[in-house]
Order: sequence, then structure tokens, then C-alpha cells
Amino acid sequence: SLLRESEKKFRALFEGTSQAVVLHDENGIFDANPSWLQLLGYSKLEDVIGKHPSEVSAPIQPGGESADTLEKKYIATALVNGSARFEWIVLRRDSTEIPIEVFLTPIRLGGRQLIQAVCNDITQRKQAEAELLRTLAREKELGQLRSNFVSMVSHEFRTPLAIIQSSAEILDEYLDQLEKTERVDHLQ
Repeated sequence: SLLRESEKKFRALFEGTSQAVVLHDENGIFDANPSWLQLLGYSKLEDVIGKHPSEVSAPIQPGGESADTLEKKYIATALVNGSARFEWIVLRRDSTEIPIEVFLTPIRLGGRQLIQAVCNDITQRKQAEAELLRTLAREKELGQLRSNFVSMVSHEFRTPLAIIQSSAEILDEYLDQLEKTERVDHLQ
């Protein structure tokens, strides 16, 4: 039948894609493709079935909110708007954290309302962002050091330069009226 054919195509796509995809409903996760299981360090689907996405996530997400609260908020957004895109921290089976970007889409499958989450590992992007921020901080620090140095140098040279300028002006204006010893003093 067409439905069986359609399900076969979906299954082939779901299993074969390199993108990590997980399906869940109000009772938790009920399907995940090999890419998703691999991303989270699980070898078999049975290890995650029935868990809520927040149970395989860092309990407190980057914004400071709990995974449980945010999960409900993002699902509600996806149901209203047709999708939701956000950054998330998942917990691998070994408890290491991985930053991911999630694209949630509500789908109907066999009369059931499901949520499909397509997940991308953004570890490299996050590392690049952190490196960029460190570089910017270093540049800012160097700019400040340069500015402080110029300030200090100009302050240190102001007095001696004022004395030199004063002596040069005296020599320029009164050279022929000065005693030889006074001229030597000003020149020195």
C-alpha cells in the first residue's frame, strides 16, 4: 500500500541520514536514528526509549533555565509556529556535554502528534566563537596597554621638554644679551 511505501521511504531516510534525528511525544523518546545515538554515545535505542529529552540534557541550559522548563517552552513554540530552532547542551552517555543546534518540527505520524528534533553538533563553532572572543579581549587589552604607555610617556617627557623649550626660547630671544656662562647653561 501507499502508506507502507511512504513509511519505508521515511524509515530509509531516517536511518540513513548523517543528521542526528530523534522523535518523541509526551511519553518521551520513542525513536532515534543511528546518527543521534552515536552523537550521544548510545549503542542501542532501548537505552533511551521513554526518556524525556531533558533527561539526556545538561540540567541547566546556557541561559540559566532548567532543561525541563525550556523543553516545554520550545515544544509549545514549535506547535504554535510550526518549528523552533535553538541551541542546547546535551549530555552524552559518559556525562560529557555537547553543544548542539536543534530544529524542532511537529509531525503527525499514524494519527499521533510527534515532535521531531534534528540536531547538529556545534562544538567546533562554539570553540571558534570562544577563540574569537579571546582574540578580541587580547586586542582590547593591547589597545589599553598602548594607550597607557602613550599617556605615561607623554607625562614623563612633558616636564623635560618644557624646560628644553624654555631654554631654547631664552637663547632665541636674548642670545646677544646673555653672558657666556648663561648661554652654556641654557645650551646644556
